[in-house]
Amino acid sequence: TSQTGYKAPNLYDLAYQGPMNLGFAAPSDSLNPERTFSSEIGLKASTEHFHGSLALYRTEISDYMDWRPSRFEGNTTYLGLPVYRIQHTGQAYVQGIEAELEVNLNASMVVFGNIAYTYGKNISRTEALPLIPPLNGRLGLRYQNRRGIWSRLEWRYADRQDRLGFTDVLNHRINNQGTASWNVIDFHLGWKYSLGYATLGIKNLLNSTYHPHGAGLPGIGRVILVSVQLCF
Repeated sequence: TSQTGYKAPNLYDLAYQGPMNLGFAAPSDSLNPERTFSSEIGLKASTEHFHGSLALYRTEISDYMDWRPSRFEGNTTYLGLPVYRIQHTGQAYVQGIEAELEVNLNASMVVFGNIAYTYGKNISRTEALPLIPPLNGRLGLRYQNRRGIWSRLEWRYADRQDRLGFTDVLNHRINNQGTASWNVIDFHLGWKYSLGYATLGIKNLLNSTYHPHGAGLPGIGRVILVSVQLCF
């Protein structure tokens, strides 16, 4: 499939003036919409014991908008902060691959998982696009029997992202060396009985420390969730 689109500059892009994460934002007096052309090709397969999909995609961007060093009232700094302004920086693209898989091992047990990889580049400036997620995915095992008892064990993973865009380097939320890889394990146990449902969930079972790429805060630590639902 293919489609065209555009992203109009919002009020923040055009008019915001003041401190921000990178420095001091100066308003932009003239911005055009970003225009995109997206293409995707994919495959899906399904049998009694197997479900899978694979998709390749690419989006080409014209008049790409990004923060760049600028001037405000004739100066490159204001209130002691470097001045930045949203500007058109040329042509760019984002492309990637996504895959999902689910296999029935037997009547009660299923293995499932997915993986995604994204690559972005500003062609005009020969640099990486900012805030591109790293290779990431999950792998899990799901069990359910005829008595209504079920469980799910899931491993979530993100690779290191050290391919940084211009604003990534300036962003204090992102380490200058990039974002480290991380692993998180989640576990859920449940029971569907005649009067309703009971579930126990443990997010981040091992209480791992991790930081999603571009996030302002670390990921959540161990969380235990208990739920009982009665149906009448």
